[in-house]
Amino acid sequence: SRAQEVKNALLEKELLAGKLSFLKMQLQPHFLFNTLNGIVSSIHQQKTELAATMTTELSELLRTSLTENDQQIISLEKELRYVKMYLNIEKQRFKSLKVHYQIPDDLLEAEVPNFFLQPLVENAIKHGISKQSKAERIEISARHVNDHLFFSIYNDGPPIANYSEGIGLSNLRKRLKTIYEHLGEFSIYAHSNGTKADISFPI
Repeated sequence: SRAQEVKNALLEKELLAGKLSFLKMQLQPHFLFNTLNGIVSSIHQQKTELAATMTTELSELLRTSLTENDQQIISLEKELRYVKMYLNIEKQRFKSLKVHYQIPDDLLEAEVPNFFLQPLVENAIKHGISKQSKAERIEISARHVNDHLFFSIYNDGPPIANYSEGIGLSNLRKRLKTIYEHLGEFSIYAHSNGTKADISFPI
């Protein structure tokens, strides 16, 4: 009976790992296609130098992320490194973009899902910064309260109206449920003349 319990636990673990890997495999091409679309847009606008710079930045980002492609959980410091590299690419398109981080140093070693901030930042660019000429600010903050990590991503673009989840945010929600069950939460809403996304999970 004990042997069967161990076997069932191992099978469940393998199934969970496979499910998470599938969701992440969907998420990463989604990110890649969004970034490539930005490069193609720059080429169509005959901004060849900009397109070349963005391509170089994307190459470096992919090189870095692929070295940890099989890891479901990484440190927050590594996750932020991906985000900063991605936003460096977007700063080539949106010259006035300003990103403000409020991340306590003592949280940098916290364990977080790989690629969990990426779809939220992409969403802030795609549905916020790119939709309003005067939009230029993204704020990323984190805090630790009662054994939970809380993250907020705010952009000063148009306040969200009729909200529907694309593949990036939908997969993020599924990954949270798979990893943390009912303890992981995600929401997005209009806030201070912009849009804010909140995400939390236990550590």
